[in-house]
Amino acid sequence: MGDLADQARGLRTEVVELARSVGDLADRTEQSERTVKRMHRITVALGLMLALGAASTGYLVVLGRQIDGFSRCQAEYNRVNNERTRALTEATAEERAAERRAIDLLFGALFDPSVRKPAPDRTAEDRERIAALTAEILKAAQRLKAERAQADQARREHPVPPPPSTVCGA
Repeated sequence: MGDLADQARGLRTEVVELARSVGDLADRTEQSERTVKRMHRITVALGLMLALGAASTGYLVVLGRQIDGFSRCQAEYNRVNNERTRALTEATAEERAAERRAIDLLFGALFDPSVRKPAPDRTAEDRERIAALTAEILKAAQRLKAERAQADQARREHPVPPPPSTVCGA
């Protein structure tokens, strides 16, 4: 009977070890399932992060293109406006110079002693002087008229460009 008891004990030990192995296997399976679930969650989270990253990168690319387009439009506006400013500055400077010349001649003539003399007291030299002043004033007035026409032409050729807020899609 001792053999049977030993066999029973041995069998019992094997069953216990088998049960432990099954338990360990169940634990490992449970751990594997948890690991798989964690890996799945991590994979989903990484996928979402990549999708958000791609979406935000796409948005930034589109935004960058819009900003670049607006910058180019603004630069073109500035170029046209600067060209206009230069052209009008030159034209109006010449117009003002002609205007000052005409005004200076007029005031000079008003205070010229030959003009201030009464007509019966003027000499032939005074009349020549008055004729020369009149000719200079007329030339200055014609030059002023021409400069004003050129300034007006420059204003027509270089109108105020439409503001970027209406053209550039701001």
